Amino acid sequence: MPRWKLWKRSQSSSSDNGSEGQATTETSVRGFRLPPPRESRLSGLPADPATTNRLERHEALRRELELAESAATDQSHWTARVNEIDEAIESLEVEMKTPDARIDRSIPVLPDTPIGLEAIKPDAPSRVQLSVNDQSLQFAEEIDWAERGTNIVRGELILDDHDRQRLAETLPVDDRDRGLIETSLIELATAIRNAALEGARPLALPQLNQLLAPCPDCGDLRLWNGVCLTCAQRNHARQQLLEQRQRLFAERDIVIREREAIVEQLPILRKRVAESAKALEKS
Repeated sequence: MPRWKLWKRSQSSSSDNGSEGQATTETSVRGFRLPPPRESRLSGLPADPATTNRLERHEALRRELELAESAATDQSHWTARVNEIDEAIESLEVEMKTPDARIDRSIPVLPDTPIGLEAIKPDAPSRVQLSVNDQSLQFAEEIDWAERGTNIVRGELILDDHDRQRLAETLPVDDRDRGLIETSLIELATAIRNAALEGARPLALPQLNQLLAPCPDCGDLRLWNGVCLTCAQRNHARQQLLEQRQRLFAERDIVIREREAIVEQLPILRKRVAESAKALEKS
């Protein structure tokens, strides 16, 4: 009975205090404290949406004005980029004006053995058979197949691996000169194949010691057809420098035009910022 009266007394007290008393009782029992009310995110913004929009537009105009004023100075990133491009162009021009070192090398001593034409098949896949030092050298066309069973690109002639090894054993030269001789023979076989396809006169075949000749431009060796691989490589590198120089000039023009276009907007931006500031003062 006493326990029942205590329960009744607590229930009666809670009813008298109302909902606030009930919340207080639950808080003291559970050890829970309600957090303070949060402030609204909009509490610091102007109440008028139109004023807010005018402020945002004014700030955007002010940033554009600062950008244009920065572009008009010598410390802008446009000016810094132009200076970097000018330095790169100057470095390229110095490199382009530097003469290539002349190569000092001797011509390999080769016998005056004649080169003969034993067989030719000009149609694809073409084949050319030459003879050097009583050895037959087979040059076959390397075919590029675009799709199965269809030959659409005429490939270059290549020397058979077995014949390449035999040729290397009969030539008393180093590996580099041996590679040049092989390349010269490939150029010769290709010229023979092309002449046959075009119905031209057969070529006058050179001797073995005529496959290489000194290059008067760089001092290296030329092939049978007068092509110097060293000069071709140097010309390619020089052409790349020219193309890179043109790209730098084009980029420089773009940066300058972009800077000038921004600076030209200075009077208009200053006027618009002033008008925007006056409109804010009146609001």
